[in-house]
Amino acid sequence: MSLKAHHICLRDHITVVDGEAFPLGVLALREDAPATLSTLFSMIVPLLGSGDIVVCGEDPERRVFGRKLEDRLKREVRYE
Repeated sequence: MSLKAHHICLRDHITVVDGEAFPLGVLALREDAPATLSTLFSMIVPLLGSGDIVVCGEDPERRVFGRKLEDRLKREVRYE
């Protein structure tokens, strides 16, 4: 049995996690990355159970988000 893959897509004004939109995106990351990451992670980390995590969006924000999420979850993130 394969585990569900969680898809996280960073857009300008929102972040979409498995089809659910959250109100912070790439532009907020560019303005204040630490505060934005903290707020986003408090909302989305509880939703990320087992399974792969795939992050899509613009570089370098996608990579920053993914690396910080890996640190937080202590598991690998893939990129699209």
